[in-house]
Amino acid sequence: MAHHVAEIYIYLLPKININESSKITLEFGASTPNDVSFDAMLGCTNVFIEDFDFVEFYKSDTIKRDTMLVNEITKNLIRIYKRRNNREEDIQVILSTAEKVVATEFNLDIPIKRLQKKGKDKKIEVHRILNSKVGEAWKCIVIETESPFNIREVWMTNLPNFLDRTDYFNKLELKDDRCVIYNKLGNVSFQLLFNE
Repeated sequence: MAHHVAEIYIYLLPKININESSKITLEFGASTPNDVSFDAMLGCTNVFIEDFDFVEFYKSDTIKRDTMLVNEITKNLIRIYKRRNNREEDIQVILSTAEKVVATEFNLDIPIKRLQKKGKDKKIEVHRILNSKVGEAWKCIVIETESPFNIREVWMTNLPNFLDRTDYFNKLELKDDRCVIYNKLGNVSFQLLFNE
């Protein structure tokens, strides 16, 4: 339920140094005796949000839920930031990012530039879709250059999907009869035949 909100936030947040961590995990709910909170340990931070109002969250509509999540993410990013820093400019960046996330109405369609190719008679685009309905979904769009209104759209992931696939769809190769997309390891992660 939170994946699309977090990914939209991450996408819109400019590169700033929150606390020397390259990965920050916010876990909603009470921690157990075996759970560990840590701050910038080996470049990672893990925080438990134990006072989150799950009752209110589950009885709310989708927009209110997503807004509650943005508010918690923002509050906790600022709290983590203030442990080591206090530059008002960076705090304003976090706050303005939250406003931008809300302004998207929690729906973002991101064209992936590295996965766009133009052949002699086709143009291929790949889009990453983030919203509450699909979570995170990837779509391949084939546009006939001779007839730009002849467009074919194919989902590349199951719907809904709640996994970050940015490394899974890494490189596109355009062939005469198909497009092939590879992951970062060079393995085929998606293939679309044009005459199917």
